[in-house]
Amino acid sequence: MTMRLLAESDNASARPHANSAGQLVFESNRGGNQDIWMISIANPRAARQLTTAAGPDRYPSFHPNGSDFFFLSNRSGEGAAFFRGRVGRPTAQLLVQVDEPSFGSWTPGFASPDSTRFLYAAGGSVWTINLFTGSRMQLFEGAGPSWHPDGDKILFRKKARDFGRYVSTSIWLATEDGINITEVLPGNENITLSWARVSPDGTRVCYTKREILNGSRGSFGDSDIWVANIDGNQQIPVTSAPGRDDQCGWLDDQHLVFVSDRPTGSSGAGSLNLWIADLQ
Repeated sequence: MTMRLLAESDNASARPHANSAGQLVFESNRGGNQDIWMISIANPRAARQLTTAAGPDRYPSFHPNGSDFFFLSNRSGEGAAFFRGRVGRPTAQLLVQVDEPSFGSWTPGFASPDSTRFLYAAGGSVWTINLFTGSRMQLFEGAGPSWHPDGDKILFRKKARDFGRYVSTSIWLATEDGINITEVLPGNENITLSWARVSPDGTRVCYTKREILNGSRGSFGDSDIWVANIDGNQQIPVTSAPGRDDQCGWLDDQHLVFVSDRPTGSSGAGSLNLWIADLQ
């Protein structure tokens, strides 16, 4: 496996998501405010700012059409909400107001592969909203959901066990109806797993594995990117550098994009930059 720096900035870049045209949306405060930006893998130096509203815009993802994108923002004035924007348009459409989650941080929402539904987490549960009718459906307990490419299964994280103040989470796979729910990658008192994404061919999952140093005090160690088969077998580390490697996404079946605070030629450790991992 090889790594290469894709794009760096004095300001943090986070939560990248790719479309089939080789473009990435991500969040950054490089413009002085937390906004959504876009780059091309072929020309990562030419970054384009997609949102400019006051307040933070975060957690972006592309619509399958490659032009629309979703993000989380408090611009509605009524708390956090998901919005739908379009590249080149200055305005965005309110999609759904969301509740505070009972555990964990906010995570991106994703359009289904067939573009009919939007998947997100709120209030400690996984939800979908019909993109045509606006009707919502609460599916099951969990956070950080993402679609399997076949569109009828969902990867998500859920509590593994409580350890004092900290909650360790495992990676689970479920059918959308919630009838079949399987723990595919278990967390424990030493590690917590998060940010799981399925490869385009549906055979593998990338995820973040983070060391728990002291669960009762919420003390953590380094985090790294791992890859496993969709059933949890053949778990392989992708990164092993000291510090934070996190928030993986698939560019194609053999390449990952992720964020890292490892030092680069022009920035020291601590600045989050975008990296690519070649799994071949």
